[in-house]
Amino acid sequence: MAAPSPEADPIVALHQRSIALYQSNRLAEAEQACFSLLAQDATRFDALVMLGAIATQTGRLPRAEECFRTALRVNDTAAHVHNNLGIVLLELSRPLEAIASFDRAIAGMPELADAHCNRAAALHHLGRFAEAAAGYAAAIARQPRCARAHRGRGATLYQLGRNAAALESYDLAISVEPDAAASHSLRAEVLLELGRLDEALQGCESALQLDPALVSAHLTRAEALRRRGRFAEALAACDGALALQPQSALALTSRGAALFELGRHEEALTQLQRALALDANHAQAYWYTGLCLRRMDRRTEALAAWDRTRALQPASAATLVNRGVVLYELGRIEDALRDYREAMRLAPDNADARWNASWCLLKLGQLTEGWELFESRPPAPGPARQLQQSAWTGAESLAGRTLLVRAEQGLGDTVQFCRYLKHVAELGARVVLEAPAALHGLLSGLAGVAALVGFDDPLPAHDYHCRLMSLPHALGTTLETIPREVPYLKADERKVLQWRRSLGPRAALRVGLVWSAGVRPDQPQLWYSERRNIPFAKLAQLKGLGCELYSLQKGEPAESQLSQAQAGNWEGPQIVDCSAQQRDLSDTAALIENLDLVITVDTAVAHLSGALAKPVWILLCFDACWRWLLDRGDSPWYPSARLYRQTAPGDWDGVLGRVKAHLAQLSAVTARR
Repeated sequence: MAAPSPEADPIVALHQRSIALYQSNRLAEAEQACFSLLAQDATRFDALVMLGAIATQTGRLPRAEECFRTALRVNDTAAHVHNNLGIVLLELSRPLEAIASFDRAIAGMPELADAHCNRAAALHHLGRFAEAAAGYAAAIARQPRCARAHRGRGATLYQLGRNAAALESYDLAISVEPDAAASHSLRAEVLLELGRLDEALQGCESALQLDPALVSAHLTRAEALRRRGRFAEALAACDGALALQPQSALALTSRGAALFELGRHEEALTQLQRALALDANHAQAYWYTGLCLRRMDRRTEALAAWDRTRALQPASAATLVNRGVVLYELGRIEDALRDYREAMRLAPDNADARWNASWCLLKLGQLTEGWELFESRPPAPGPARQLQQSAWTGAESLAGRTLLVRAEQGLGDTVQFCRYLKHVAELGARVVLEAPAALHGLLSGLAGVAALVGFDDPLPAHDYHCRLMSLPHALGTTLETIPREVPYLKADERKVLQWRRSLGPRAALRVGLVWSAGVRPDQPQLWYSERRNIPFAKLAQLKGLGCELYSLQKGEPAESQLSQAQAGNWEGPQIVDCSAQQRDLSDTAALIENLDLVITVDTAVAHLSGALAKPVWILLCFDACWRWLLDRGDSPWYPSARLYRQTAPGDWDGVLGRVKAHLAQLSAVTARR
C-alpha cells in the first residue's frame, strides 16, 4: 500500500512546513507549527527538538533546556540532542553539566566531531587546558578540516604556554577558513606574546579588513603598538575598540595603559577607575593603577593597588617586584626585600627581582649577597660589543694578564667605582679602561690604569673583561673593606691655576652648588631624577649667608633655570654661572679644587667631590640610592661627605633648613679667620 501524500496526511504536511519555515529563518512561524504538532502529540520528538533549537537561536536558554530535556525523555539515545543540550548548558555557565551532556553525545556517537569540539570548549572554560587540547585533537581526528577545532586547540595551547604549537593551529584554521577574522586576531595575539610585533600588527590588519568591528583585533593592535613605543597610535586603536564596545573593561584598561605611557597619568587613572567599576577583579587595571599612582607620588595608594593585584595574581613574580618598588620608595626596605625574595622563589630567573633585591641588601649594608644579586642588572644602553674573551669573576689569576674594565651606567658610577682599578692592578693585571670620552681628561692619571679607550674606539688585545660595577663583587667588598683612600682622583694643575686666576682673591667662603641631576642622554625620561632635583625657587632661602655660590651645573634644565632667574626678579642669592667654562668633568674638578665646599644633590658632582676629598654635603631624596645606605649622615665611600636626607617624601624645605643653619655657622667661622 502506498504511503499517504502530504496532502492526504495533515500531520506530515505540518511537519514539513515547520522544517521549511525553520530553514527560511521564519522562526516565529516555525515555532507555531511545532506547537500545532505538539497539540496533536505532546511527545512528538522532532517538534520538541526544533523548539529547543529555536529557543537557543532566540536567546531563551532556559526554555531551550526545557525543550531538549523533554525531547530526551522521549528518546534518550539521540546523540545530537545531548550535544545541543550541552551547548545550552555551557551558555548558561554550567560547564560541568555541559560536559556530562557532551559525554552522553559522544557515547552514543563517538564520531560526532561537534560534540568533541564542544566538550573541549567546556573544559577550556573550566581552565582544564590540557584536557581541552586533547578534546580538540579528538575533534580534528574525526573532522580534519574543522576550522573551529583548530582555532580552539590554538587557544588552549596558548594558555598552556605552547605558543609555537598554538601558532601552527591558527595557521591550519586560516588555511581551512581564510575569511574567519577571529583566527587572524587570535594568531596575532600569539605573535604578540612571541615578541613578533610587526607580524602581530599585520595579523590585526588582516582581521580588521575582514571584520572592522572585531574588538579583540583592535585591542591586540593597540598592545602591539604600545610595545613598539607608538603610544599615540595605540591610544587611537583603543578608541576604535571603545567606539564599538564602550563598556569594555579590557578596552578601558588598554586605553589607560596607552595614556600612562604618554605621561598623561591623571587621564589614565580615570580610564582605569572606569574599568574597575565594570570589573572589580580586573588584574591588569589594578596593575596600571599602581603604576600611575606611583608616578603621581601617591605611593600609599599605589601600594593598595598592588595589594589588590597580588590578591588576584598570587603567583605573579612581576606583581611582587612592582609592589616591592613602592615599598622601597616608602622606606620599608625589609618589606620590599621580602617581596623580592618571594618573587625570586616564584621565578628564580627574574632579573628584575634579583636586581631590585640587591638594592635593598646594599642599602642595608649586606654587601656580600647584595653584590652577587647586583650582577643581574641590565646591560648598559647602546650597541653591545661582541667580546670573545671570558669575563673575570675574581677567581681567575690576573698575573701577567690584561683586563678590560668597561665603564657603565652614569658618569657618577664611573667616578665612584674607578677607585677599584688600582686594586685590580695590584693583582698583577694590566688594566685597560673603556670609559666615556667625557671622562678621559679626568681619568687620564688614574692609578692602576695602563690605557684608556672610548666606547667607539677599537679594543686592544685583552685576556679578560669585567664591568666596572662588578669589581666590588669580584674583589669581595664588604662594608668594612670599601676602599676609602681619598683623594683617588686629581684635578689638572694647569686648569686649577686657570680657575684660581679667574675667581680672583678669596673674599668669603666659596661654595659650589648643584640642585639638579639633569637628564641622562641614555635615559631621557628618567623620572627618578625629578625626585632627586630641588626646585630652583627653593634655593632662595640660601640668601644672606655671607658666602659665594658658584653653579657647578652643566646641561638642562638647570642652565636655563639659572639664566632665567638672573634675567628676572630673582630674590635669592647671587649664584655665579660657570657652565660656559665647564667643558667636561676635568674642568669641574679643577673648579672644585678652588672651592671650600660643594653642596649637591645625588649626581656625578657628589662623587667627583668625594673622590677629590673635597668637603661635600650631599642632599638626598627620601628614597635615596642604595649607595648612601640607610639612616646615615656619613658615607663609607667618601670620608669628606656629609649626608642630608629628606625625612618625608618631597621635603626639601627641611633639608635646606638644616643646610642653611650649618652653612651660616661655617660661613661665620670662615669670616673670623
